[in-house]
Amino acid sequence: MEERSTNEILLSVIVPVYNVEEYLRKCLDSILGQTFRDFELIIVNDGSPDNSDKIIAEYQNTDSRIKLITKENGGLSSARNAGIEAAVGKYLAFIDSDDWIDKEMFSCMLQKGIKAQADIIFCDVRGEYEDGTVKTIYQQATHFPEIIEVKYYPRLFLEVECFSCNKFFLRSLFIENDIRFPEGLLYEDVATFPRLFFKSRRLVRIPKQFYHYIIRPGAITQVYSSKGLQYLKVVNIVEDFLKKEALFEKYKGIVYEFYLYHVFYNLSIYCSHISNSKERELAFKELYKSLKNYGINWRRIKETKRAGKSLWMQRSLAKRLYYRLFWDFPYLLKVLLRIYHEFRIKKR
Repeated sequence: MEERSTNEILLSVIVPVYNVEEYLRKCLDSILGQTFRDFELIIVNDGSPDNSDKIIAEYQNTDSRIKLITKENGGLSSARNAGIEAAVGKYLAFIDSDDWIDKEMFSCMLQKGIKAQADIIFCDVRGEYEDGTVKTIYQQATHFPEIIEVKYYPRLFLEVECFSCNKFFLRSLFIENDIRFPEGLLYEDVATFPRLFFKSRRLVRIPKQFYHYIIRPGAITQVYSSKGLQYLKVVNIVEDFLKKEALFEKYKGIVYEFYLYHVFYNLSIYCSHISNSKERELAFKELYKSLKNYGINWRRIKETKRAGKSLWMQRSLAKRLYYRLFWDFPYLLKVLLRIYHEFRIKKR
């Protein structure tokens, strides 16, 4: 294969690898089999203890587009950041090594994104189990135009999932603004996408389900513990960034809804899944403290919107009951959750 000038590379694809030998081939095949071929594939072996290194070596021997970084284990953010430093493409893509993508993803997204001179390009996501069964489809910002100017649509960062995996970002957004994924924290995407968003001029929405997010047992997102409270830290990273950029007061109402969506609506549900009673109690204690410090009230909870509709009304009846118990009857909720988890443990 002919060597290409780095100036010609439009896309750097960054794939962190850790303990995913069962899924890695499908991921790499889906990337290297793209109809668009002018990209570099940066594989970051983040100290993986399995046979992923052997699989990577096989692919590296047959495709010159692959660049390998081998490092000690530092977590997903550390691996992505290492990839950013090594990348030379105009755009950066972050693909998780246990997921896969449709073969037209790069071609379609880049064609439309470059034509519109977009800073960020994003598509829809299919959340699937390992057998291919679809659990959920993350349709992104369906009531927004396909070409979105940030200055006219600042609410967009509330309306799309903060996933990095379904987006292409101008590399300059990271480099020129010194933005990186926060290391040592979960929910790194929630801390990172809003900062990149507010440094952007224009986004392009691709209403196609190109990205296949695989939901599997043992994945970080499927393990519940008090570490979930790191959600509070990443929300603070976004707030601190907006204050530093003198944007906080301008977008204070949107930030309030951002907090409610991620903390009240998401984190409160997350905490209920923590099986260890002491951990769960500690998590709820910190969560209530944060909500109190933020001055949350029930009226604002019910007024929070997403996709132009009340978040409250978008939730199922069961979740709305949970939220009312969480807000008005925390002691009763505590008792019910203890019974629920004791029943689950006995059932195993």
